[in-house]
Amino acid sequence: MSEFIIVYVTVGSSEEADRLAHALVGEQLAACVNRVRSVQSVYRWQGKVEQSDEELLIIKTRRDAFAALERRVRELHSYAVPEIVALPVLEGSAAYLAWLRDQVAPAEPASDENIPTVKEVSAGGVIYRRAGDGFEIALIHARNRWGLPKGHIEEGERVEEAALREVREETGLEGKLQSKLGDIRYSYRDKKDSEPIRIYKRVHFFLMRYVRGDVRDHDHESDDARWFPMEQAFKLLKFATERKMVHRATTILTARQNDRRPPAAQEKL
Repeated sequence: MSEFIIVYVTVGSSEEADRLAHALVGEQLAACVNRVRSVQSVYRWQGKVEQSDEELLIIKTRRDAFAALERRVRELHSYAVPEIVALPVLEGSAAYLAWLRDQVAPAEPASDENIPTVKEVSAGGVIYRRAGDGFEIALIHARNRWGLPKGHIEEGERVEEAALREVREETGLEGKLQSKLGDIRYSYRDKKDSEPIRIYKRVHFFLMRYVRGDVRDHDHESDDARWFPMEQAFKLLKFATERKMVHRATTILTARQNDRRPPAAQEKL
C-alpha cells in the first residue's frame, strides 16, 4: 500500500483556501498544498443540480496522516459535507518523496495500542546574533550530534518561558523572543520501569535575539555549545525537522535585513 497520498479538497472562497492551506502545512499534516483558483464544479445537492465557482486544494501528505488531516479539514471547512478525497501516489522522485516524508509529523499513536503512550511537551529556540553581513546561531552538542537547544516545560511554566530558560541553560545565552517558528512532532519507543512505552513529543520553537551570555557557560546537559554561521549550522543538524526551523529563521531574518536596506541597495540584490 502506498505510503503517500494526494488529497483533493474544494472550498468556496480564496480566504477559506488560504486558512486551510496554512493550517495543514503549519501543523505538519501536509507537506505542500497547491491551490487551483476558479474551478467550475457541477454537482447534485439536495435533489438539485448546482454549479459553483470553487478553489481546489491539492494536498500532498503521508497516508498515516489522513485521519488527522480529515478531522482538521472538517473543523475548519464551512461546508456541511466537504469534499475530502485521497488518491495513492504510486511512483515519484525519490528525493521529493523523502522530503515529503520529513515534512509531515508522525501520526499520533492509536489509543488502543497495547503499550502505554506518554505525551510530552517541550520548548526551545533558534538564538541568533549578527556576524558581519550575516547571522550566526548557537547549537548544542549532546548525544554525539549537534542540535537546537530545547527541553521539557516545567509545571506552571508558559511555553515562551520554558523556551527562554532551556536556551539559557543549554547554551549559556540569554535571548529575547522575536517570533514563533512553529513546532515539530515525533514519537519513539522507550522503557519505564523495564516496561516498553511510547513517547509522543511536541516541541515548540521560537526565534530569539541574543542579548548577553557566553556559550562556555552551558550546563551539564550539553557537551558543548558554539556559534555557527547559519549555513554551516543548517548542514550540521541531523534532523530535517530542526533544519526546517533554521530555514524559517533564515527566511525571517533575511526578509528583515532586506527591509532595512535603502531602496538603491535592494535593487542591486
